[in-house]
Amino acid sequence: SAGILAIRLDRLGVESSAELSSRLGLSGSVVHALVNAYQGQETALVIDQFDALSALSGRMPGMMDVFEKLLVEVRGARREGHVIHVVLACRQVDLDHDHRLRAFQAPTAVKEFFDELSLEQVKEVLAKFINGEHGLNERQLELLRTPLNLWLFCEAHPTGASPQAFRNEHDLFNSYWQY
Repeated sequence: SAGILAIRLDRLGVESSAELSSRLGLSGSVVHALVNAYQGQETALVIDQFDALSALSGRMPGMMDVFEKLLVEVRGARREGHVIHVVLACRQVDLDHDHRLRAFQAPTAVKEFFDELSLEQVKEVLAKFINGEHGLNERQLELLRTPLNLWLFCEAHPTGASPQAFRNEHDLFNSYWQY
C-alpha cells in the first residue's frame, strides 16, 4: 500500500514551505515528512484545489512559489530513490486558461474528468443534508448536478437551514461566501 499525504491548498494561504509545514503540523518539510513516514514505500502527494493558485480565479496566485519549491523537494527525493507521485486536482477551466497551471502538466499525465451527478444522486445528497423537503425547482436541481455546485450549496445551507433562492453558479458562490 502507498503512503498518501493530501493537501488542500485553498484554505492554507501560506507564503513559504516552512509555513506550509508548520500549518500542517509537521516538524520538517512536507516531502521529508512523507518519505520518512513511509520509508521505502511508494508515496503520493495529493494537491487538492490546485486551481487556488490560478491567476484566473485569483484566490491565491502568490502561493505558486511555495508550490514550485515543494516540487523541487519532490524531485530531490526522487533523485534519492524515493517513489513519489504528485496528483493535482483542479477545475478544467483553470487548467485550460492559466499557462502557469498547464506548465505542470507532464506529457505522461493522466487526466480524469468527473461527470455530472444524476438527479437521483443530487436528491440523495439533499435528503441527507436538508431536514424536510428541499423545495428546489428543476433548474436549481440541474445546477446542483455539478459536484462543485452541490458542495457549495451544502456548505452554505447546513442541516436544517432553508435554502436561499439561487438562479445560477454566481448565486451559489455568493451564498457560500456569505455563510
